[in-house]
Amino acid sequence: MLQTKKLTKERRSHLIPKVYTLKIDKSKLAKTTISNLHLLFKEAKWLYNNILSSEDCFNYDTKSDRVTVFDKDKVKNEVDLTVISSQVKQSLKDRVKQNILNLNKSKKSGLRVGRLKFKSIINTIELKQPNVTYKLEGNKLRIQGFKSKFTVNGIEQLKDVVEFGEAKLLRNSGNFYFKVLTYENPKTRIKTGKSVGIDFGLRTNLTLVDTDGKTSKINVEVPVSGRLRKLHRGLRNKVKKSQNWYKHKVKFEKEHTKITNKKKDLKNKIIHSLTTKYDQVFIQDEEVSGWKTDSWRNRKVQNSSLGGIISGLKRKPETLVVDKWFASTKTCVCGKINDVGEAKVYNCSCGYIKDRDIHGSTNILNEGLKTHPIRCVEDVKTLVLGGWPKAPPISQEALTL
Repeated sequence: MLQTKKLTKERRSHLIPKVYTLKIDKSKLAKTTISNLHLLFKEAKWLYNNILSSEDCFNYDTKSDRVTVFDKDKVKNEVDLTVISSQVKQSLKDRVKQNILNLNKSKKSGLRVGRLKFKSIINTIELKQPNVTYKLEGNKLRIQGFKSKFTVNGIEQLKDVVEFGEAKLLRNSGNFYFKVLTYENPKTRIKTGKSVGIDFGLRTNLTLVDTDGKTSKINVEVPVSGRLRKLHRGLRNKVKKSQNWYKHKVKFEKEHTKITNKKKDLKNKIIHSLTTKYDQVFIQDEEVSGWKTDSWRNRKVQNSSLGGIISGLKRKPETLVVDKWFASTKTCVCGKINDVGEAKVYNCSCGYIKDRDIHGSTNILNEGLKTHPIRCVEDVKTLVLGGWPKAPPISQEALTL
């Protein structure tokens, strides 16, 4: 077992891990298959709660096909597990065990913790072993315990996959998704020799100034749809946990997921565009949650993807964070610090006048080039082992954009 894990780790050491989420096409599934999928999540909930209520969670016998459940009147009943597979049973037992160990660790560190709670719903099923608990055949997916194959949308994204890892079966708003960890060969990145400074704001979400002198403004706001507001009002008027309430809740969740996916798509496209077009992306570590000082700002933050863009950029090796306390908006080119307030134009007594957002982005770019005077971000290992390469000469025009 240990030898196999060691060989797997060595084999994957030079590969890049990526996670893909694919949607299962419900239109090509029989009604019995869809009901069995829902039953799989229900049986997972039953088994999880049964393991948690047992006297010894760590030594629970997962080979048993009967569990004790409570109905809505809190009466005990014995039910058979007909859909859930042995591998999924073991993964649920491991989940309970890991949750208990995490609570114990938190308690030892001095935190106040309670007991694990029983689950009213489970929407995630672990499929840990490729080619055993799941198997991809073309655009079809096989899951252990199901005779029929599932048609998966977006399978073309996996064309560069070298090896598959753990996967999960997800249920969200009545739809089913297949989320899989993959390993791919690293791709060589083409260096452009360009850097960009980004200023974040609410009226203009992203203001960009690069070393070529080009400026651009991007808004990433996705407003709440009128349909979502209408569904939210309807949900409040329904009797909680009634049949109509559950049906209405699914509609509300679908519309909410649609807006969330739009935000994610916009965020991913912007991050990919910035990190491929520029070798260095200079930003300030903004506390977006601190901008929610009134209802207008709160709505602007909620409708935008600013927090996701900042956190996503910070995880990229091309991103370099300028000092958080650097006064990018207030500092003039002459060195004087002026209080701008709510003005949209920066105006200094030295005669310097410029758009407030462009001025802030320019200062972030210049400060970044001073503190990190390299044009191309090399491989992290090379930088650590070989030291920082000698910086190429930077033109005076680039420093006085």
